[in-house]
Order: sequence, then structure tokens, then C-alpha cells
Amino acid sequence: MVLALLFCALVVTGFVVGPVHSAVFSTYTSPLLREFCAGVLIGAWRPQSSSARPMALSVVLLLVGFAMLVARDSHPLGVFTQIIGATLMVLGALDRRLITWQSSWLRALGDSSYSLYLTHIFALGAFRVLWLRLSPGPLAMADAVVFMPVSALRCVLLGWWCYKYVESPLTRWLNRKLLR
Repeated sequence: MVLALLFCALVVTGFVVGPVHSAVFSTYTSPLLREFCAGVLIGAWRPQSSSARPMALSVVLLLVGFAMLVARDSHPLGVFTQIIGATLMVLGALDRRLITWQSSWLRALGDSSYSLYLTHIFALGAFRVLWLRLSPGPLAMADAVVFMPVSALRCVLLGWWCYKYVESPLTRWLNRKLLR
């Protein structure tokens, strides 16, 4: 919690001071740190939550969170739309019935999450450039509704591929070399 408060203070400092042309200052005062703080708060709250909520509430949280991510930076919440949407989706996904659900696809996604984390920005960037070049006109909400799942699938597939063919073999090789 102390770390989350520190990060929140850094974000506020960046907002108050304004843009500074320093990579270090920009990184440590980035509004993206709000997402880390939200994750810390969810992590601190979750273990203490013992009451099971209705599954319908979890579904509503997931759907509203998704809608807010699609409506990114929209009025009236502006830049807070994304962080609130992401937080709602995580809270919805933490339903006990969803947590215990077993799926080989989800296991593979979890196993490949680090590779996904490292590669998603490249997959998104390349797909965004392609999407904008192939788009016939001004982008609308319908474009976002299609772009989001298609780009998410592309990111997942690239992340899984990198995990299977780069990360896992490299990890095995390094383990063999380091354990000698």
C-alpha cells in the first residue's frame, strides 16, 4: 500500500508540474502508474473479500468495463474512462466461479503472459498502422468494436508463439547452462 501511495503521489506530481522533457521524470510520473495502483488496491481488497457476489454482477462488471475501454477518453470521465473500465473488468473476472474454471486455452494464455506482455506493443502498433491504412474513412465506434477483439487475438497469438518458440526454448537452454 505504501508503494501504491508513492506511485499515486508521483502521478499527481507529474500532473501538477506538467510536462517535463525528461525520460526519467516522464516515466516515474506517467498516468499509466494509476493502473498499477488500481491493481495494488484490488490485490489488497480481494483477499479480505469473503462474500460471494451474484454471477450476474460479475458479468455486468465485465461488460461495463469492456464498454468503457471501447469508449476510451470519452465524456464525462475523460482520461479516467480507461482505468475505471480496466478495473471493472478485473473485478468482474475475479468472481470465484470464474477463478476456479479450468481451461487449457486459458492455461496457455497464462503461461505465455510474459511473452504477451513483451510483444503486445509491437503487435498492436503494426496492426494499428495496417488498420488505419486499410480504413476507408474516419474511424467510428463500430471500428473500435471490431479492432479491439481482432487486435487482442493478434496479440495473444503472437505472445503465445513467442512463448512456445522463443521464451520456453531459451529458458530451458539457460537453465541447462546455469545449472551446470
